[in-house]
Amino acid sequence: MRATTTILAYVIAFAAVAFIAAGVWDLSTLRADTGEMLEPSDYTPGIQTIADGLVMLGLAKALRLLLALVTNTAKLF
Repeated sequence: MRATTTILAYVIAFAAVAFIAAGVWDLSTLRADTGEMLEPSDYTPGIQTIADGLVMLGLAKALRLLLALVTNTAKLF
């Protein structure tokens, strides 16, 4: 059970890094047409993707902390 949970946490963390990279790529490829300016709404998908990646990193960290808590408190009982 412990190994499975650890692998799941690392898979989630890897997916989170991929999400963040995709968001950065999305923001870096934004280009305005000639004579036009980018609107704030043009940045929304990239920023949302980065935010989703950060949430996934938090989820992976919480899973790893929960695993550490369960592992260390199981010895008390």
